[in-house]
Amino acid sequence: MKKLYSLALILLPLVFPGIAFSQVTLPTNNGDIGAQINAAVAALPANGGKIVIETPVSGQCYSFSVPIVLSKAIILAGQGPSTCLSFTGSGVAVSLYGNSTAFPSGGIYADGFGLRDLTLLGSGTGNGQTGIALGGTSNSVGFYGSGLTISNFGLGLQFQRGVWNFKIEHSIFSQNAQNVHWASSLHFGGENMEFDSVTFTGGTFTNSVEFDDYTDSDFSNLNNLTFVSCNFDDAQLVINNGAGSIRLYAPHFENPGSGSGTEPFVRLSAYTAATDVVMDGPDFYNDQNNPYPPSFIELDGGPTVTITQMRSVNLDGSKNVPTNLLINGSPYLTLIADAPLRAAQAQYVIASGNPYIWVLGGQDATDQVTSQAPFSFSQTYGSDGQSPVVQIGGDGYDPIVGFNLWTGTGNSYYGMQLRETGPNELDFCSNGAAAIGAGTYNCNAGVVNGVFKSTVPDGTPPIVVTSHTPPVNLNASPATYNSSGSQILNPHITTGKVILPPSGQATVPFASEARFSQTPTCTISYQTGAQLVAPRMLSSNPYPNQIVVFGQPYIGVYFICIGN
Repeated sequence: MKKLYSLALILLPLVFPGIAFSQVTLPTNNGDIGAQINAAVAALPANGGKIVIETPVSGQCYSFSVPIVLSKAIILAGQGPSTCLSFTGSGVAVSLYGNSTAFPSGGIYADGFGLRDLTLLGSGTGNGQTGIALGGTSNSVGFYGSGLTISNFGLGLQFQRGVWNFKIEHSIFSQNAQNVHWASSLHFGGENMEFDSVTFTGGTFTNSVEFDDYTDSDFSNLNNLTFVSCNFDDAQLVINNGAGSIRLYAPHFENPGSGSGTEPFVRLSAYTAATDVVMDGPDFYNDQNNPYPPSFIELDGGPTVTITQMRSVNLDGSKNVPTNLLINGSPYLTLIADAPLRAAQAQYVIASGNPYIWVLGGQDATDQVTSQAPFSFSQTYGSDGQSPVVQIGGDGYDPIVGFNLWTGTGNSYYGMQLRETGPNELDFCSNGAAAIGAGTYNCNAGVVNGVFKSTVPDGTPPIVVTSHTPPVNLNASPATYNSSGSQILNPHITTGKVILPPSGQATVPFASEARFSQTPTCTISYQTGAQLVAPRMLSSNPYPNQIVVFGQPYIGVYFICIGN
């Protein structure tokens, strides 16, 4: 046994050049490249290594029927897109699982194994083949792919149980019947999954990139999925029930093959479990006009969705897409700073349900909403306990605008509402301090057929004006009239007294609030009731900004002026 074992170690580098450095360059013969790769995997140390596939001089693809299985921490690399592996067998072309090493202390997983710089082809979208499968038999943690083209399979990438810390960048999934699939039945894995600068082009449009395939029952453990600068061309993105923390940054959606039919470009749904999606700066380009897509995004059930700076364009220059977003159900939707409506007739359409919608910023305030149901708008400026909450909508379909203003104590709020309680009637209602949604509202004032009416108890001023100069169109009761019987509108009174000097003439200027717009009517009288000796005639000359009084020296004189 010792001699045979030593002989095997001597022959191993001869069969696989470079094995002493845990790297193998293939092919070594004219056999099936899949079988050669599997033999190299078996020969490499338990901690893995690297297998390099050289591009043939002919520039043709290597044809293989033996499925490739990478069950160690191995990098399978080509020399660029020219390195082509064409799978003619059945099942999965490349499977990766159990890709661990013994090096990390306290654990067995190590990032960085995977596929690099090669093209992987199937034999047709209808042949039931899968390009790449991760996990399943055992965990596949730390997969990294770069410079890949996965094309012409029934399914390009199949996630199975136990996949996390996954990343593919600068790669293409092209013309597969379905490009990527994550099943709802995967209850283990799903952390830190990332596609970076990846292009998805679909052999078929519907469900091309699909995560959580169930909509009404089971849901997986997918909880961190990120797309960075990815293209979806003729490839519908579907994120269903229970998918959490899905983030898309600067994605591009287009149907250049004009094969999207009556489907939206993106479908997001949540029925029995939450779905949380953020789309930051998505661009939608529609090339199809017969028919136009019903929407670019469809929200079904109750997902939580935030969309910032969305832009949509019809390449024929029209705005014939009915809406950017079609809503069926009760999602929580936040729209922030959306671009002008270049392709759609409405920003969003609520077809059914009772959604909550927050709209912050954006452009094109007209033709924004077609709603069959109430909806809400909220904007906060501080913590939840200190910020006003504004709600539009209410029970059933009664239009209500509600304001809840923080009282400064605990969770108490002063609630105020504007209600349309009858035809051509808008009521102003308020309650005392209470929790949001609690308290009894009293409607003490309203506008009915354009007339303001107050219903407060007798003796309560319906309007309190603290200005010294009341509004022009506010007339006090009792009214003020001149001697000819005409009402003096917006009158005010300026009064005062002056002690006449030795000359018997005094000028009293009016301060700014006491001045009139035109000469007022004034009455004057002496301040004393004693009999005057040789009294002078008492008279005055009023002006808008002052009054000049003539009379008995050293005697006080009262004046009252009325005007406007």
